[in-house]
Amino acid sequence: MLHNLIGSVLQRFHDSGTSLADLHKILDERRAERDAQREEIKAEVARTRLAEEEVLALEKRRRAEEEKLRAEAARKAEEEKLRAEAARMAEEEKLRAETARQAEEEKQRVEAARQGEAEKQRAEAAKGVDLSRLFEIQLSSLPSRFSKADVEPVDAAVFCPPRVKSGTAFLVQVYLYQPSAAAEAAMQASEVDPLTGRRGSYSFPLSCPPFQVAGV
Repeated sequence: MLHNLIGSVLQRFHDSGTSLADLHKILDERRAERDAQREEIKAEVARTRLAEEEVLALEKRRRAEEEKLRAEAARKAEEEKLRAEAARMAEEEKLRAETARQAEEEKQRVEAARQGEAEKQRAEAAKGVDLSRLFEIQLSSLPSRFSKADVEPVDAAVFCPPRVKSGTAFLVQVYLYQPSAAAEAAMQASEVDPLTGRRGSYSFPLSCPPFQVAGV
């Protein structure tokens, strides 16, 4: 095809009366133009490739910058999270310390109140009369049991509260009973006064027939 083209060109030049030298000159000029166009195309391609590389480099830098910004944002978020956690833990520790302090103060108040009440009770008791000690002393002054063959033993017991305040009324119960009825006497005394208790007893050498428990 190329030979046909060259042949046709030569034929046209021959028909137009153009010399061979002129023909070579024209061909050289056209060849030079094509070479120049080819170089221009190569240069344009190179510029385009360079521009693409610059675009890629810019895109790469942009992505790197975005990644850096994301990492910085994540770091700041983590620092903020740690600060918030530290503040929360400090607040909880403060609340625990405050709760412990209040509990200790309450404990001290309760202990002080208990000691005050105990001191008050001791003071009230010091003002009262120790009935159990009183009756023990009085009963101990009585003579001991007589030993006679013709008498049946009779016991006596005194029941009253352990302590009373000075100037207050209280019940003193005295029971006479056979020694085997001691529990019954104590039960009857407790029915009359639940706070009472046996404070002393004595055995009398009396001669008397069988009888029921008698209280006065």
